[in-house]
Amino acid sequence: MSKLEYYRDSKHGLDQRKIRDQSTKLRVISGKFKGQRLASPGVSETHPMGAREKIALFNMVEVADKSVLDVFAGSGALGIEALSRGAMDVVFVENAASAVRAIRHNLISLAEHDSEIMAKTRIYMQKMANFIQEFAGEREFGVILADPPYDKINPRELQELVKLMARGGVLMLSSPAKEEPLELVGAKLRTSRVYAAARLTIYER
Repeated sequence: MSKLEYYRDSKHGLDQRKIRDQSTKLRVISGKFKGQRLASPGVSETHPMGAREKIALFNMVEVADKSVLDVFAGSGALGIEALSRGAMDVVFVENAASAVRAIRHNLISLAEHDSEIMAKTRIYMQKMANFIQEFAGEREFGVILADPPYDKINPRELQELVKLMARGGVLMLSSPAKEEPLELVGAKLRTSRVYAAARLTIYER
């Protein structure tokens, strides 16, 4: 079994000292939570997506009323942005304990503005490959958001994400701008655009 965690209050071992509040840098950019500050885990393994790239991403991908999967979730900023824009529910998958604490912190903070947010979210503290192995064939998502550390991109692991795509669903992959888009069997490349050092590629099934 995976380490599934339901965060409904602040009594879950949240260590505030281990969370860096980068309030001037990390905020929700649109939707019901627009302007809300988000905590960052402040570790080198995560790299929050810039505002310009985030705006471009959500202009290309419709998340309203969709089940969303945020893998390599980091602070949870992309999944939270999806919630802010009307996603039906969001699953966060992240392996780093410090990042999971940041996601938890952010959801608890947002619960002050939306009492239903805990019912709409789940956090899995595990590697993406293990999550896929556990849920392939059992769970599908209308939108998958994947922003892996650029020095740890594994094409074979990313190929496995296709198993979690619903029919008509989309997968967004953020990767280095200098690299060509990956080809994923079973998913059609819809568009690939470069923003500064990032390439945002959208696949559909």
